[in-house]
This record gives sequence, structure tokens and C-alpha cells, in this order.
Amino acid sequence: MNIPQAVASMTALMSLGALASTAPAHATDVGTLDTSAIAAEVAATSPSSAELAELSTLDQVTKLNRCVDLATERYCIGLGFVDVDPSYERLANAANAAPVSDPTGAMSTADWVRTRLEMSDAERIKAEQDEIDVALAGVEKARTERLRTELTQSGDFGQADVGTQAAVGGPYTIMTGYQTKQGKTYYCGPATMQSIDWGDPGDDGVKDTQNVWADILGTTAGSGTGISALVSTTNSSTTWDNYVNSYIVGSVSSWNTATWYDKHWNHFGGNPNARSRKAPIIEHVMLKKAYFPYLKYDHGGHFQVGRGAKWASETDPKTIYYFEVYNENDWYSSVTTDTWGPRTIASSTYLNATKAHAQQNIGY
Repeated sequence: MNIPQAVASMTALMSLGALASTAPAHATDVGTLDTSAIAAEVAATSPSSAELAELSTLDQVTKLNRCVDLATERYCIGLGFVDVDPSYERLANAANAAPVSDPTGAMSTADWVRTRLEMSDAERIKAEQDEIDVALAGVEKARTERLRTELTQSGDFGQADVGTQAAVGGPYTIMTGYQTKQGKTYYCGPATMQSIDWGDPGDDGVKDTQNVWADILGTTAGSGTGISALVSTTNSSTTWDNYVNSYIVGSVSSWNTATWYDKHWNHFGGNPNARSRKAPIIEHVMLKKAYFPYLKYDHGGHFQVGRGAKWASETDPKTIYYFEVYNENDWYSSVTTDTWGPRTIASSTYLNATKAHAQQNIGY
């Protein structure tokens, strides 16, 4: 794509408010969502404990992680808004996998499935409906983000195409000085939430402890923290949603490297037409040495605070800035250096670390 074409595509992208108002003819408009009908559908399709007990793991995750159409958007329970339906085989394999030996606190697929199986039918329906309620508040944002993704994925718009017109530059960073480290081995969720809260421009001045956030998030030693709880709490307990609209859980399964960087660049104030759009991303990765070489050991699912993006020049790699909340030095006598604090990572490596997690999603 040449520069004039790129600029034209970028102009179209910046007008996504108009694009988002045009839905497929068969779809219900976001503004006229029948929430009662959606609630009835969630309840009617929720599997009973008796039914689940007779199913294979593959069939269990297919039922538990089922997808619901919310106007023009598709939302899968436990996974978030999706561009393509999830791989239930991948989820079943993760649900059957042995627990990792050194978890840091993000709820695994196996633990998510187990907790759903342990619920009563009424508890399960309530948990599903609570999640859908949060998703409903973010449907308009999900539509805008899907349209943006379609442009970046198709090549009609992308940071590589725009080049020096907009995307090259930075770093575009936020929350300097608000890094935290988790106080317990399974507290990556509470530590991430603590950092996000402390860096909130509308912070109430109360520096809540990680124990407080653990209670709010429903964090447990056995299961850790779920990403849906982090997204819901960010919306209800901070003002970050005033800058980027309601936080949503979004799947990255279909994203390429251009889309991945674009989402971060746009979220951290890189977009020249939306400089005030600055808010953290809830990163959801597999904490492995292959992606994070400062580690001495491999761990499991993990949350981090995405906080910046940089593309110094068209010949340089794209970089993401984040806060690492896990400090191996606190938990292993064989580790003599700190691992927590401000970090940078190649954007493509970060996408790979996110896709390595069976759930393949982030909160943004």
C-alpha cells in the first residue's frame, strides 16, 4: 500500500464511530439489545450439573465456553469477545493438562472448568449472567475494535502501512512509578489490580492492599484470579474506562502482529487523533523463559500491566512496555536478581506469549 492509500485508510479508521453505526442487516443494533432475551438464552443454554457429569472434557468446555451473539458481536463465556469461534480442542487439552509446578496466580483453564463443575446450577447461571452483563456494557467498544481489527488484518490499515505518518514514534507510556510486586505466590491478579488502581488518574487516594483486591477479585490459593474478574473490577473500581470506554475481555486468537501492536499503540496514546486515550492493558500470558529471559524458571498463566508502546523507526522492532509483578527472587533461594518492575519486550514475542495461553485473551 502506498502512503496516500495508507492515509486514506487511516482516515477511515479514525471515523470508526460512523463505521460502527452500520451493522449487518440481520443483526440487532447495539442500542436496542433485548437484555431480557439474552438473559433467558444464557439460562436456557446453561448446562446442568447432571448433564456435565456425563460429558467428556471436550463436550464440557464446548458447553461451558459456549458463545452468545450480542447484537453484531460474538461473546464466548470465559473467553471474551471473539473474531473467530474458539478451538474447543485446545481448551479441552488445557483443561486436562497437569498443573504447572510454579504457578503465579492466573486462573488456568483446568481450574476455570473445575470451579464451574463444582457450582450448583443456580450458581453457574449467575456467574455466566454476571459475565454477560459486563460484556453487554462493552458491546459498542467490541464492535469498534472488531472493525479496527478487520482493517489491520486485511492490510487496509496497519502500522507498517502508515509508517512515519503516525505510528513510528514513542515511547508512548503511562503509569510511570506505579509498579508493584505480588505479595504472595498466587497474587499476580491482585498485584496487577493494585498497580492499575494506584495509577488511576481518578484514584480516590486509598492505597488498597493486595489482600483487599484479592477479596474483591475472588482470588484463591487453589485457583488464582480470572481475567473476567480483573476486567469487571477495573470498570467498577477505577476511572480508566472514562478514557477507553468499558474494559472488555477480548480474544487475540486471530490477531496478527500488526493488529497486536496497533491495539497497544492506540491504547497508550499513540494515535495522533486520540492522544487522551491512555489506559493500561491487562496482559494475560504464559510466564515462560522462552518469552521472558529474565526468569530462571518456567511458570504458568500470568497477569502483567501493559503500559506503553514504541516503534523508533521503520527499521526497528516494535516494543511493548509493561510492569512485571512477579519477583522470583522473593520465592527462590537460587535466584539472586529481581525480576519485577518496568520491563520491555518485542511486540511479536509478547503476542506469542499471549497465544501460548489456552485462553488467548487480554483485558482492554
